[in-house]
Amino acid sequence: MLRIFLFKHEMEIKEQNTRDDSADTFTRYIEAATVEILQPEPVSSDLTTWRYSCDLPREGYDPDHQLPGRIMMAISFMHNVTYISLYIERLDERQAATWDGVIKQCQPWWQVKTLRLVTDGTSDDVASQIIAKMVPRLRGLDITIGWKSKQFMSALAAHKNLEKLDFCFDEGDCHQCTPTRRLAPFCPHLAQKIAETFVHLVHLTIHADPNKQSFLNQGIDIKGQLVVPFANELVPLTKLERLCISSTAVYQHSINLGWHGRVANTIGGILPTVNQIAVKRRYPDYFAYTRKGSEFVGVNKDITTQLKGSWPGIRDE
Repeated sequence: MLRIFLFKHEMEIKEQNTRDDSADTFTRYIEAATVEILQPEPVSSDLTTWRYSCDLPREGYDPDHQLPGRIMMAISFMHNVTYISLYIERLDERQAATWDGVIKQCQPWWQVKTLRLVTDGTSDDVASQIIAKMVPRLRGLDITIGWKSKQFMSALAAHKNLEKLDFCFDEGDCHQCTPTRRLAPFCPHLAQKIAETFVHLVHLTIHADPNKQSFLNQGIDIKGQLVVPFANELVPLTKLERLCISSTAVYQHSINLGWHGRVANTIGGILPTVNQIAVKRRYPDYFAYTRKGSEFVGVNKDITTQLKGSWPGIRDE
């Protein structure tokens, strides 16, 4: 089952020529959309109700192996869409196998500037092809997978002009950092790779899975660990204004706003162009630090109370 969300307030409907009877009269006004593949769970959920019963699979249901083509075509018809959030999870083998042929036949999405991809183990190949072939004018990318993935490698090869990058640091991604796993997001090797490739970055977010790692611990010697080497590797990014990292150690009550402020001020002292630093905590909480003169001042925020598109996030309008 395929579900497409259209952001109503991002559809600018202007006065139309009433004689325009083209089939894409509606889709031309879509500026942002989320496309999601749904596989209803057998247990009770918000979808397994009478309200959605007509849309759910029944006995004899056979997954549509042409679903990838329908997704690609639907997006192609959105001639003015600039932001796409694409959930490509739970693909069966036939569906995953058809993506390659579909991508070869489709015209690139020239209009898409920002892309968010939510994937699982069945769709890394698919997502990497989309990044490499379908979005030639991409400026912002959000992937829910690590920097050794095919998706990240595709971005390295095809999109050196990225201005916004959001990705996940997977456990074990950087063997150099493994002995000091507390600070894994601050991997100098990773920072070097980013700075060498994405020289136009303005916003950088390195997300971490809180269920896998604990990155920031109280009482560590910041200068003796990886924070300073990490920041030093980002110095070539002269356009970088915003940096967001994840902290899972905030689950410990001893970790506080002030300690993370030390991290923010250490990074900010090395990167003069950075004026905002965010530290993601347990959703929806995060610390937001803003440069005030020579120091960073932080506040505790709830992302659910912020405006849609607020930073930290790939759209950060």
